Amino acid sequence: MHIRHRMNSLDRRLFLSGSAALFAGLSGPAKAQTMQPKESPRLSVRIADFVTGFELKHAPPLALERTRTAFVDTVGVTLAGSTEKVAEIVREMVRTEGAAPAVSVIGPPLKTSPQLAALANGVASHALDFDFTYTQGQLMAPVIPALLPLAEQTGAPPAEVLAAFIVGFEVCSRLSRANPTHNGAGSWHGTSTIGAISAALACARLLKVEPATIPDVIGIAV
Repeated sequence: MHIRHRMNSLDRRLFLSGSAALFAGLSGPAKAQTMQPKESPRLSVRIADFVTGFELKHAPPLALERTRTAFVDTVGVTLAGSTEKVAEIVREMVRTEGAAPAVSVIGPPLKTSPQLAALANGVASHALDFDFTYTQGQLMAPVIPALLPLAEQTGAPPAEVLAAFIVGFEVCSRLSRANPTHNGAGSWHGTSTIGAISAALACARLLKVEPATIPDVIGIAV
């Protein structure tokens, strides 16, 4: 327990851009007052630069191949999961909402808003528990179910959808590696925490959200 507590404390510090760590080795308050730490961009700003600046041409061929496989795999398990009772319950709720029929839900014929389609797709893709698995489990599960309705709504070309997925994947990977016990310590379900943040940033990339707005996207997702 002591080791885990120390690890979790370190993990949280990796997310902070405050100056506490900079002063950890100082001998007294006088030295702290005279030291001028180098300024560095906030973590959210650095993420925003990556989300908006990533170029698909820089992705290695293997990354593109794995990304395409992830889409095929996700659509397949979503079609299978769409026949499960839990997916039917959510689709019935979506129908009751009566949203404008803008985009398709994977499975039985149904059109709704992108938000509700993402919900229905996400439940169906996760229903059988065979969806995209990565470090710490299924942290990437929300990303493709959210991207597909937006891609349909915006008419995004495949290359932009692939780039958005890779952006979400990279953010998910870094957050997971910085919090190696997040999903296994009994406190959090990484699919709904790290996965939600990753999905939000992937969608922000697909929607071409301005860099200055990305920190707000992160904040809402958090």
